[in-house]
Amino acid sequence: MFAEAECHNGYHHLLLDGGLGSFAFSESSERIWRDPRTAAWAWSSGVPHHVTVTAQEVSVVRWDRPGAEEFSRQSVENDLSAFYSYLVADRVQSTRRVVEHLVDVFQRTRSLIHGTVEDGAAVRAYLGILAKAINRAEVSHPISLPDPDLLASLPAATVDLLVARTLAASGHSLGHSKVCLLPDLAVRHAGSEIFQEAHFALVSAGDGDLLDGMSPAKSIRKTRGTSHFTPPALARSLVEQTFAELGDLSILPTLTVLDPACGSGSFLYEAVRTARRADFKGQLKLIGRDLSRAAVDMARFVLNFAARDWSPNGGIDVDIEVADALETEMPQVDAVLMNPPFMAWSVMNGALRDRVKQILGDAARGRGDISMAFVSRALDAVRPGGAIGAVMPASILASSAAEGWRSSIRDRADLRLVASLGEYGLFAYAAVNVAALVAKRHSARVRDDRDVVAVVGGRTPEATGDALRAIRGVADTVTYGTAQQSWQVFAVPQAVFDKAPTWRPFNPVVRQALSRLETLGLTRPLGEVFEVLQGARTGWVNGFVLNSAQLSALKKSEQRFFRPAAMGDNVVNGSLEKDRYVFFPYNEDGPLLASETDLHRELPEYFERYLLPRRDMLSHRKTHIGRSDWWTLARPRGWNSSSRARIVSKYFGGVGGFALDRDGAYVVVQGFGWFLRRTAANQQMNALIGISDDDEEQADFFEAEGAYEASNIREKDLLSAYVSLFNSNVFEQLLATFSSHVAGGQYDLSWRFVRHIPIPDFDLLWKREAQASEIARLIELGEEPDPEDRAWSRKVDRALHGFYGAELLALL
Repeated sequence: MFAEAECHNGYHHLLLDGGLGSFAFSESSERIWRDPRTAAWAWSSGVPHHVTVTAQEVSVVRWDRPGAEEFSRQSVENDLSAFYSYLVADRVQSTRRVVEHLVDVFQRTRSLIHGTVEDGAAVRAYLGILAKAINRAEVSHPISLPDPDLLASLPAATVDLLVARTLAASGHSLGHSKVCLLPDLAVRHAGSEIFQEAHFALVSAGDGDLLDGMSPAKSIRKTRGTSHFTPPALARSLVEQTFAELGDLSILPTLTVLDPACGSGSFLYEAVRTARRADFKGQLKLIGRDLSRAAVDMARFVLNFAARDWSPNGGIDVDIEVADALETEMPQVDAVLMNPPFMAWSVMNGALRDRVKQILGDAARGRGDISMAFVSRALDAVRPGGAIGAVMPASILASSAAEGWRSSIRDRADLRLVASLGEYGLFAYAAVNVAALVAKRHSARVRDDRDVVAVVGGRTPEATGDALRAIRGVADTVTYGTAQQSWQVFAVPQAVFDKAPTWRPFNPVVRQALSRLETLGLTRPLGEVFEVLQGARTGWVNGFVLNSAQLSALKKSEQRFFRPAAMGDNVVNGSLEKDRYVFFPYNEDGPLLASETDLHRELPEYFERYLLPRRDMLSHRKTHIGRSDWWTLARPRGWNSSSRARIVSKYFGGVGGFALDRDGAYVVVQGFGWFLRRTAANQQMNALIGISDDDEEQADFFEAEGAYEASNIREKDLLSAYVSLFNSNVFEQLLATFSSHVAGGQYDLSWRFVRHIPIPDFDLLWKREAQASEIARLIELGEEPDPEDRAWSRKVDRALHGFYGAELLALL
């Protein structure tokens, strides 16, 4: 907890296990929980509780609650799991954590110098305030000021007020009247989150002055994309797993660690702490690069503070600079640790796309994420036998756009850990689901055949934190959370990642059960049965999509150019609601309007009321620059013109999110159209209409002549059976295994996820007497779906039992 473990009449530590169960811990012969300082230790360290253990007693102080909870030591030791669960459940009620307190100080510091010096200097001034506060509270271990001249240029009285405000109680009732800040504990244990939040405030929030006034934000954020704070629990876990691949750290003469997107230095700081725990004695070299000057200032402060606490015999060399890691030459290092920016191809500018292509080389077979380039460069920088630990978007574990990139990583390194963590709790500002990877670069082309540690985060912050705790003690068997948490940690052979189309980790027992079903001929990958095509893009939803009242206001002659629109939110309980209509002047032969003259003649009211006032905006859409048909949809998708039966789904959905469009009456605008693949005679057409790597640009779909070539079952009947399947609890459990879980309890139904889901081929199985009756029942239930009715859902699940088997259903 402190610079030295033994002090203050005992041994003091911070147990940082998982996302919500961290606590301060003291072993003492005295009842130190009666001292109000214990509440200050917990609050200042950013954890809810302080736990004291004596020979006979265990006492728990929560910083926002007066008094202490006391237990006998024996009762706690008899059920440590229950005690930990108690700590997790006993949540702090106050919102005034140390993070909020110190971010408030930053905002007031920023207000102080606003208009006097450039905005980025606010960070250096703030770090100077923290350093002064540390020195005032801890005179025995003074810390140097990061920019003494800047601080000296500010009014001394105001600086003193800010230092006093830093050290004071939070200003709110915390339950312990004497709780005040110990700034060295805050920097040591909560610094990662404090500095991340301060940086976020710099680019997004107004300033606070000494009189509680606020002003608008002035700074412009300089960033490549979605950068987000790395939780200490995850940073620590990745550092430990990465360093474990380097051998015995205690005998290494040097250890060089690089973070090419270091932010405020959380990974490098955890590297120092991990090296200390591993009894490293050599020279520790820390290299960090970041585009943000403010982040670099914070990282330097944090790492200099870490060196103040501890330094190996060989010393610590800190090299933190403002630089573009995708352009700057990187030195050879032992380990790379990073949480790089996430940025999809669609939002990169041309120069950045070219640079990413150059870095990825032959592996750039699709439209990837910028984080892939960071990982590839990391492998370039790490020495043979070295290792990388990286956070990345979970989508690149499964995206077909990243398939070549994944192969290139496996050609150069062995996977040691693959984790799919979701967005629950650990990542407050992440806009996407998050994954983590540890890989060890091949040494002299020698492959490491040890099993890969696979982690699947749960559906709650507690579950994901528990999964991170579990990887410290991975056994040969699968480790599970509770049914509600659903986290898993298990071992996967390296060879599985060479053969599997994705790196999404899922339970090997489930994998074996699915393999047996496929061997028995009961299931096939969904991508062999269906084409899943993304809906139209209008380029202007408010004008191209009308509600019923707006459509009724137009003449009947104009209404014929509109068709019912599937908007995602009108796919309700397995059925489509006809409440909106999209301007769709197309049929199976092509456009119905050849020119603007035709448009004005056929739809004069719609043209004058909706289109003409927005002509300039519509003409400047990216898809229509230089075109005369400025009034058309951005991407209508040719398959929307087809009258062929299809299933319509939401973009993010689950039970109730699939509906049958028997006559192809609807134009899918927001969501997907699911078409049964045709037989071998039409496979060439199927290849032409396949979804692209990035789910953004697809070839147009043109219906081939002839009916669906099934054996003894109509296409619409087959689709009715699949409506039952897709709206079932069974299929939702399969989605949970294969797809990406998003906020709101739904799943991403994109092709890259769903194509691998095993489903029965009802067309082939119809010939089998044992399955024909179940398929007939599914057809009947799919004619009038009602997933909200438990009786309907139970009937569907019973009918599917024979296709998936009791063993798999129990595992799911």
